[in-house]
Amino acid sequence: MLEPAQLLPLAHRHIAGQLMRARVAAMQEQVERMQAQAGHQDGGHRHQGQRLAATVQPQMQGGALVAAEQALHPLQSDRVHVPGIARQVGHMLQARVMRGMEAVVQEAGGAYYIRSVSMENSQGWLKVSHLPQKQQLLIDIAPSLLPVLQNLLARVRRQFDLEANPATIAQHLSDDNLLAATVQAMPGLRVPGAFDNMELGLRAILGQQVSVAGATTISGRLVARFGTACQSPYPQLSYFFPDANTLANASIDEIASLGMPGRRAATIKHFAEFCQHGGLQLKPGSELADVIHQLKQLPGIGEWTAQYIAMRALRFPNAFPAGDLGLQKAAAKLANGASDRWGESQLSEHSQVWAPWRSYAAMYLWQSLS
Repeated sequence: MLEPAQLLPLAHRHIAGQLMRARVAAMQEQVERMQAQAGHQDGGHRHQGQRLAATVQPQMQGGALVAAEQALHPLQSDRVHVPGIARQVGHMLQARVMRGMEAVVQEAGGAYYIRSVSMENSQGWLKVSHLPQKQQLLIDIAPSLLPVLQNLLARVRRQFDLEANPATIAQHLSDDNLLAATVQAMPGLRVPGAFDNMELGLRAILGQQVSVAGATTISGRLVARFGTACQSPYPQLSYFFPDANTLANASIDEIASLGMPGRRAATIKHFAEFCQHGGLQLKPGSELADVIHQLKQLPGIGEWTAQYIAMRALRFPNAFPAGDLGLQKAAAKLANGASDRWGESQLSEHSQVWAPWRSYAAMYLWQSLS
């Protein structure tokens, strides 16, 4: 079981865009020089990548990858001691990993998150670990991902919800008697996001009406069946996640053979086609209600799935899957210790007092059950 304070920084708000771009530019220039030197000294593409990773590693305190560390550093004035964040997000990631392409690994020095990465014609691997003394995330990347470094860092920030202001959110949610004690007991909970929106959307579809463990098993089969081979220093990483074109062109029978009903397989195919045509690329100013309506037009996607995708993948802080049985049970338990549950309409109505942070209220409700 993941130990607390091992995977996630304790707080973060913003970092100036110009400073971040300057650091990334400096990082890219330095690593390009290192790549050129390593390429001159070493023959063979595969071995060159291994040597480059080893070459970059000792430069953490004054070289390329320390820029990535700094880019994920909370501003000094924004540091807030919020115990339990690492346990909460780490547990959620660990329970829902897509085996073969991501993992939460625990070793003597602490836990870390790894995954394969395929984005913008670049492929490689990513490692995210926690530096509790500095309240930072530290990332290691394959040198092949340097061309997409800036966008990669932005994805990591979304995945770990580093833009959240936990103090502001907690203050607002604490005004409601139902959540006040829970917020006080577990300050600073975040809403884990997605490194890739399509991945999370498919994971949500696979989780419809099955256990978390069952969905994890099937998602691993999907990765192995439709993903492409990945080479990395980590034995847990064997595949890159299949792209939208691959899944959109797969037959419903092929997808169903992974162990799911034909209707759910059809939903996966339709969702991949939706992503293939840019369905998850939000326009500026997109409203939550409009996004939910659009997602629900897809066969097999109802209110719960649409809200969950909006909450975790699309980063709408007010998304709230009121139809979730766990949330309904948690609300009833916190209200009067009852073992039954609130109805969807009752929970939805009460959730309005948590706006515009209903997604964070959902995290507190889920955590109150554990």
